[in-house]
Amino acid sequence: MDLLRKSSLIDANVIGEDGNSARLFAYKRTAFVVALHEDTVITMYPREDSPVSVRESVAKALTGILRAAQRKETRELKRLELRKAELTVERAECSLRRLKTASINVASQMDARIAEIDGEINMINAEIFDVRREKTTLAKGIAAYV
Repeated sequence: MDLLRKSSLIDANVIGEDGNSARLFAYKRTAFVVALHEDTVITMYPREDSPVSVRESVAKALTGILRAAQRKETRELKRLELRKAELTVERAECSLRRLKTASINVASQMDARIAEIDGEINMINAEIFDVRREKTTLAKGIAAYV
């Protein structure tokens, strides 16, 4: 009964082999056939495979979702790497200006800006990791259906 409570309704009206109508629930690859008008389990059985047409349709949908995630990852990584490169150039310019100046005030401003840039670069590195992790998590989830 615990498994049935956790299950999801798949179809409210299915026809059994005996011709009687019933409701179909599923939870963790187990199908539950429940009487149509009563809360009585008629039968339960494991489902390890499905018809080829269903598998192909699911595989096609999952492949599309994964490709979309890959495109998003590529787009986001390019954006983040571009920003990181711009910050690296700015950091180098600040470092050069810091080395050339004789002014203590300018040197301290450049040190502050360099520290700020380093913080931004660390945040971008964390974002890059998150973008990659998001796609990886999706791919691992898809593996459960293959």
